[in-house]
Parts: sequence; structure tokens; C-alpha cells
Amino acid sequence: NIAITNSVGGFPGRPECKKAVDTADYNVYRDIAPLAPDSAVMVKELYGDLVSSKLEEVRKSLFPGDEDKKYIAVQFKKSFNVHYLSNILDNVARKTGCTIVFFAAGTAPGHDSFDLYKNVTEQMKEPALVYEGEDVWKTVAVISGAEAVFSSSLHVRIMAFIYLKPRVTWCPGPGGKHDNFINLWDAP
Repeated sequence: NIAITNSVGGFPGRPECKKAVDTADYNVYRDIAPLAPDSAVMVKELYGDLVSSKLEEVRKSLFPGDEDKKYIAVQFKKSFNVHYLSNILDNVARKTGCTIVFFAAGTAPGHDSFDLYKNVTEQMKEPALVYEGEDVWKTVAVISGAEAVFSSSLHVRIMAFIYLKPRVTWCPGPGGKHDNFINLWDAP
């Protein structure tokens, strides 16, 4: 048997993870040499037809009777100032004529929050809604159908990148995984 790790991100801090990586026959990493892009870049190539089929379902659930409506997909973790963000997104919606659609990249503890998204929509004056689907392929479909994508998730950034969507990524700080991906693969 041959063991390969591909685009390992961060540092496998748990001893059993480090041991598994150390015993692999071949390793490439997302953030340190030897480098490879995150394997999520292959989603469109491998699952593009599935994502396309899910987009029709997503559009029907988001905009019944108006499936061609334009929207901007927004995802973020809990650490944002809700009032400030609602004002910025109102401005974006006004200038683009797009509805703001909030979606979750992940709902594990400490990740995205539908309740927080609802709080932002309640403070917004422009059209906004929360897509509460948790199916990974429908989530990718939300991104693939958007006019633009705003997010704090690296994997949301990658999906926007492979679907050629204009994208804004709120990064936690310089030199992190977001910056590494953007500088190495997205905007060299």
C-alpha cells in the first residue's frame, strides 16, 4: 500500500494526525513547501454536473417564480459587527440591484450561524434572505449561481475562484491560509 496526503492544511496538531502524515509515502501541503493547491479546486471538474443540477433546486427555493433573480452570496463567521455589516451589504445591494443571500459554509460549533444571518437581514433595508440548506452540493450551487461572493471561509473562496465569481474574502490577518491561497493560486 502507498499512502499519499494532498493539500494538507495547517498543522496536524493532534499526535495521531502528525503520525499519519509523517508515515505517508508522499506529502504535499496547502500552506508550506512542497505546495499544492487545496484539493477543493477539483470540485467543479469532478462534480460540476451535480452542482449545476442542484443550482436549479436552489434557485427555486430562494426565488419561487423568479428563478433568474440576481444575488450576491454572503458567508461569514460570528466575529463580525452586525450593524456595520448590514450597512455595507445594504450599500452593495443598492449599487448592484442584487438580493443578498446569506448561506453557511459549515454549521459546526464556532462556525456560521443562521440566527446571526437572520439578525443581519432584519437590520438591512435592502432585499436579503437566509438560505438554510446544509447540503454541501447545494451550498456550492449557491456560490456557483451568485453574481459575486463575500466570505470569511477559505473553501468558499476556492469555490468562488473555480466558478470564476468576483470575490471578496474577509481574512483573519496577513500571512494566513487565505492569503497563501490568494497569493499562490488565485491572484499570482
